[in-house]
Amino acid sequence: MSLTNLKISRKLAATFAVMILVVLAMGGVVYSHLASIGTANGDMRYHSSVMSSTTDIRMAVSRMEAAMRAFMLTKNDRYTKAIEVRQTSINKELSNLRAVAPDQAAKIDQIAETIANWRKVVVDPIIAGVRSPYGFSRALTLFQSADADKAIGAAEDAIDAVRLAETQAVLAGSDRQMEATQTATLALVAGIAVLILLTGGLGWLLARAIARPIDRMTAAMRRLASGDKAVTVPGIGRGDEIGEMAGAVQVFKEQAIERDRLAEEAEAARISQDQAKQRQAALDNAKAEDLRAFVGMVEVGFDRLSAGDLTVRMAG
Repeated sequence: MSLTNLKISRKLAATFAVMILVVLAMGGVVYSHLASIGTANGDMRYHSSVMSSTTDIRMAVSRMEAAMRAFMLTKNDRYTKAIEVRQTSINKELSNLRAVAPDQAAKIDQIAETIANWRKVVVDPIIAGVRSPYGFSRALTLFQSADADKAIGAAEDAIDAVRLAETQAVLAGSDRQMEATQTATLALVAGIAVLILLTGGLGWLLARAIARPIDRMTAAMRRLASGDKAVTVPGIGRGDEIGEMAGAVQVFKEQAIERDRLAEEAEAARISQDQAKQRQAALDNAKAEDLRAFVGMVEVGFDRLSAGDLTVRMAG
């Protein structure tokens, strides 16, 4: 169907429908990427929480090692208490990890086992040896042994493996978040640009399909109202409201022409009637003049007869 044959209401409805579809498409793209941003944020919070807990465990292990060294030097039980405090903190963080990251239970158990093994084969024997009157040399030997390095290294490696994986996951989530943000921004900018262009194009089409024909129709009606009945009515044959308006104006124009024709015929008839009346009046005047002349002649004749003139001949 031609655009000119669509009703104006349908033209406007189609225009708004197209604009709404563009807005919905743009909104759908932006929403999907905002959802991706939300998912990435959630993942980053999760991995950041795991990384924070493993970092706290790593620091607690380091402080336990430092407290053990300080106890070897000072034999002050304040440092053994510090070791227990750090162990309590580690246990708390491990419990938190098990609740937050149940999918990493195997790695968490490995961290707990390596720390427990380090305490069993290194920390606790060293503390017991330092407290013994003759065990300090054995404690020092154990502290400097490869077994001690291996035990603390295993614990640190287990912790660092989780921390490294979580750090990489946070970085990957940050990359996804940035990509989704850039895509959402691009979709928003592109959608606004398309909407602006579409609005301009649809506005031009509506102006061409509605505003301009109405302007031409208004000009034709003004000319017709001013008496110009030769004006051509635009929009004849259109299937929309403008075509209906053009049909009504055409009927008005034809009626005006018909009224003028009838007026001209009436004027012509009036003129013919006036001319007939004038001719009849002239004829009546001529007859009256003839009658007066005849009567005059008769009167003259009677006057002469009365005077004895017998030679008078009567008219007629």
